Amino acid sequence: MLEELEAIERQSKALSIDLMGAIDRAGLHYDDGHTSAKVMARHVAKLSGTEAAGRDRCRRMFVHLELIATEYRAGRLGTDQVMLLARVWANPRVQDAMKRRQKRFIKDARRLSFPRFRSRVLEWQRLADEDGAEPERDRTFENRNAQLVQNHFDQSWDLKGIFGAEDGAAMSELLNAYVQALFDADWAEARARLGDAACTSDLSRTDAQRRADALRQIFADAAANQAGMAPSRFVHNIVWSADAWEEMVRRCAGGTPTPFDQDTFRCETPDGVSLDPTEAFANAIQNKIRRVVIDAKGVVIDMGTARLFTGLARDAVRIAGRECFWPGCWVPASRCETDHLHDHAKGGRTNPGNGAPGCGRHNRWKQKGYKVWRDNNGQIHVQRPNGTEIA
Repeated sequence: MLEELEAIERQSKALSIDLMGAIDRAGLHYDDGHTSAKVMARHVAKLSGTEAAGRDRCRRMFVHLELIATEYRAGRLGTDQVMLLARVWANPRVQDAMKRRQKRFIKDARRLSFPRFRSRVLEWQRLADEDGAEPERDRTFENRNAQLVQNHFDQSWDLKGIFGAEDGAAMSELLNAYVQALFDADWAEARARLGDAACTSDLSRTDAQRRADALRQIFADAAANQAGMAPSRFVHNIVWSADAWEEMVRRCAGGTPTPFDQDTFRCETPDGVSLDPTEAFANAIQNKIRRVVIDAKGVVIDMGTARLFTGLARDAVRIAGRECFWPGCWVPASRCETDHLHDHAKGGRTNPGNGAPGCGRHNRWKQKGYKVWRDNNGQIHVQRPNGTEIA
């Protein structure tokens, strides 16, 4: 029964991948303003970005590796094995070799455990790529990347990065210098507290904590550099739902805590990254952080700030939405433009209630006969030129 059900699930997944291919060939995503069939499938089927990307890689691979596609459609190849092959296929330097090796891939996928299959495939890729690839050091430079990824269970952050040899060495040297400065400060504090009896176990921070604090200090020093790309006029916003902000004010005044409304609670960055309300409330009161309070419809009703600046209306529109207003578009609000929902030229008012963050593509796209509006519940709707609504 396990084998039979697994085969059915594989066949179903293959159908979804083939459907994405049909959407792409017919251009069905275009009329609804989606940039690709992948984005349309991600939105309509409510997929994660990882799942949508995996299906799209398989779609591209199936066009060229027909034997593998046929076996998967028949339920005879595992989904994890096919997804792995699709990731390898994304390397253009091994594609010709993969076409010639399809039967071997199929044979190995059927008889090997997945860990062994994965090791064999990745080892094959490394060897097949060796002759045609650029030198390793050049490849790591071309593939450089860095990202901060939040763990949504405890709101912690993971920093991940890949850098070329020279850049990595320079950054490592700078980080080590900051770590050493923090160690010297911790050691001086321990000596002042305990005298000559102080030892490393008496330091206020561990090595790991000093490395984290050093990196944070590098970020802070960079932002404070007036000649830098992100000078100190940068303002960090925290978005609150009105009832959550009022509850934190009441707690601060000594009131007995009451549970937050889980359906309306918001304490997050403008891009929707969740924050701890106690820490965020303290920061909003004490530090150079702007609180932004929104009502149940998502309209900004209060903006407190520690600095004077222009463009409050623009900031209010961006903060009211976490991402671009267009269905299926995940461009975060911080990278969006601000625009009228009901066009100003057609009588639309310039206020936060008639504005929304929109990426450059979709701000232009809605001029093609689409109608955009916000209902009484604060939900934004997009209507096609034929009168139907994009779900």
